[in-house]
Amino acid sequence: MVAWFDTALRVQRINGDGAAVWPTAALGATGAIQGNARLSTNGSGHVLIAASLVANEKTVRVALLSAGGLVLANVIVKAKYPVTVLGAALASVGTVLSGQATYAPGFKIPWAMLVNESGKVLLEQVSPTGSKWSSVIATQTGLVMANQLSVSGVGVLGLMGTDGAGNPIWNTQHNADLAAMSLPTARALDRWADGSLALLGAVQTTAGPQIRVIRTDPWGHDSCDAAGTCASKPVIGCADTNLCTFDACDGKGGCTHKPAPDGSLCAIGKVCAGGTCVGP
Repeated sequence: MVAWFDTALRVQRINGDGAAVWPTAALGATGAIQGNARLSTNGSGHVLIAASLVANEKTVRVALLSAGGLVLANVIVKAKYPVTVLGAALASVGTVLSGQATYAPGFKIPWAMLVNESGKVLLEQVSPTGSKWSSVIATQTGLVMANQLSVSGVGVLGLMGTDGAGNPIWNTQHNADLAAMSLPTARALDRWADGSLALLGAVQTTAGPQIRVIRTDPWGHDSCDAAGTCASKPVIGCADTNLCTFDACDGKGGCTHKPAPDGSLCAIGKVCAGGTCVGP
């Protein structure tokens, strides 16, 4: 799958030999060839493309295509801040975008947005910790985003797990590097068949640039001691049927089901109230 800019944002599916599987889809004029596009696919073969169309602007185009190249949705959304889209994934209630926002001149922070298929922004949030959510993937129970930050002057890579509506559930930090001369950069995030997570990063050290590869269980534990009983559980092993609980796994106590605060998004147009998902 490839995406590029010329007079429009374009996407095309190609096979392993480089031959086109379906014709190029033009997803609207951009007005400029600058931009940053991200592609993602799901188990049904649907293709998600998200792009910040012009550098340092608030306009983002989000499109969903079928496995055969039919455009199912193609909308423009407005962010609160100038953003750069670095990741995109399909969640249970819409599309999640991740990246970096210019919160103030010279001040860049992690940014994420949840959008439904009609282009309505359901949730937009920034984080005061780190510089960007550089990648996002969907799991069977929610989302995981990769971050990079400094903790007490030491560069670390971070992971944040959410439910399907983008509500944060857990945060973990990895690979504190006393020799780092700069913040580590999270380059890629993926999920293995057993639900464990793989994070690829890079950092500049006194010995030169180095690659960091971190593998964790589905809840971000990067060692057997930290994972405890979670190490033997599949990603859905702690999922219950209540949309208003935050399902996770604590290496010391096993599955946890913390009640979601009232007002938390739980489904399209619905929020949690007293532990129940309610709405029209």
